[in-house]
Amino acid sequence: MTISDDGETVLNGRYGFWVAVIQMDDQPGEEIVGCIGLDHDLRPDVAEGSIRGQVRRMNVSSDYRRRGIGGLLLETVAAQARKSHIRWLSLITSDYSWEAKRMYERNGCIVENR
Repeated sequence: MTISDDGETVLNGRYGFWVAVIQMDDQPGEEIVGCIGLDHDLRPDVAEGSIRGQVRRMNVSSDYRRRGIGGLLLETVAAQARKSHIRWLSLITSDYSWEAKRMYERNGCIVENR
């Protein structure tokens, strides 16, 4: 599996979108099995000029869950955030996504109920 960059820079080079792809043994080409984005945190309570990011569009295909792909995608975004001096990352998920919440917690995220 590879995490690939779909174009190095979006919004001043700090933000972007990544996809996880795998090479299928029995078919030519690759299959996209997950994705994740990093964007500005645009909540009104975030001070202007602060460097905060928001994890966006995190998804792993249901056929490929529980294989560490979500953790690799999160680590890819965290590495970009560190490289870009983003000190805080946030993400929003639904109350119905208990599996996603468990995966986030396993990967060092703190779940806050709002």
